[in-house]
Amino acid sequence: MVVFEGAFHGRTLLTLTMTHKANPYKKGFGPFVPDVYRMPFPNPYRKPMRLEDWERDLRLLVTPENVACVVVEPVLGEGGFVVPQEGFLPFLRDFTEKHGILLVLDEVQSGMGRTGKLFAHEHFGIEPDLFTLAKSLAAGVPLSAVVGAGEVVDAVGDSGIGGTYVGNPLGCAAALAVLDVIEEEGLLERAVQLGERLEQRFLALAEKHPLIGEVRGLGAMRAMELVRDRTAKTPATEETAALIRGALEEGLLLRERGMSSLMVEGGARVITSFLAARAVDRLVLTIAPLLVGGLNAVGDLAKRNGEAFPKLRNPRYQWLGPDLVLLGDLHGELERSLDRTVAPQLSRELED
Repeated sequence: MVVFEGAFHGRTLLTLTMTHKANPYKKGFGPFVPDVYRMPFPNPYRKPMRLEDWERDLRLLVTPENVACVVVEPVLGEGGFVVPQEGFLPFLRDFTEKHGILLVLDEVQSGMGRTGKLFAHEHFGIEPDLFTLAKSLAAGVPLSAVVGAGEVVDAVGDSGIGGTYVGNPLGCAAALAVLDVIEEEGLLERAVQLGERLEQRFLALAEKHPLIGEVRGLGAMRAMELVRDRTAKTPATEETAALIRGALEEGLLLRERGMSSLMVEGGARVITSFLAARAVDRLVLTIAPLLVGGLNAVGDLAKRNGEAFPKLRNPRYQWLGPDLVLLGDLHGELERSLDRTVAPQLSRELED
């Protein structure tokens, strides 16, 4: 089996073996399954590579004739929402077909509309032999699925694969309802719109702040990678952790994955435009002092805003909490970053 750097596939013995990150996932566990070979994931920002070099490096590890399957996430999830370099997944499809290897895609995180298509691999024009689904498949009700070509799925004899909860009626009913909602409420188009919105806001921040090394993603599955130096691309690990702590103080939950990737997950494809803008504004309010003033500024922001909050005159804006009141240079940062088309009244209140 061939898997990739940055991958996360689960917490069973085999899927932990396939998962890359040791801490916290593998710490204290083992031994793991042999004959699982890990290859670089062609990251266009950090590790672009010639596709022929990838094949050469694989042959140094294992001969293709001894590989049963290649398992890959179309977009790295825990690895930082990394979209593979252009042409890699079609190359991988051709490579596996040439050598009689199954191509298995893990769509547990990227599937069910998060990227603007029902399945992320549709962006790349390929058909896998198998792909896996879970998470959004049943909107939180425990359910997973393996989807694939009939000749592959049927190759296992009757009762060769099973489990206590296979075909659970509640989970299946929830999944059918999810599919109806995705279609009836236009959630694929919604994910595209949310993604464009997030990308615009993140790119605007990146133009002003060199701490943001890259903005990336597909659909509503978006991330910013923070770096201390755009040339060396040194991960801004401490800054990312500080930003996440600061965002929590402001009522915004963020996730860090990879080395220093700040992920905004588009799971909430049913969110309104106003609430999506509100979340991004909270992010802007948190990231601005960090980008302007460094690590200590995030901690100072909550304290300064908390002291200033009683001065707020209009109670109808209290849903945004203390981040409405900024002092000194941070007001200018907010004024430049706030989207006036979404919250014009809020902007006027701040200017007053």
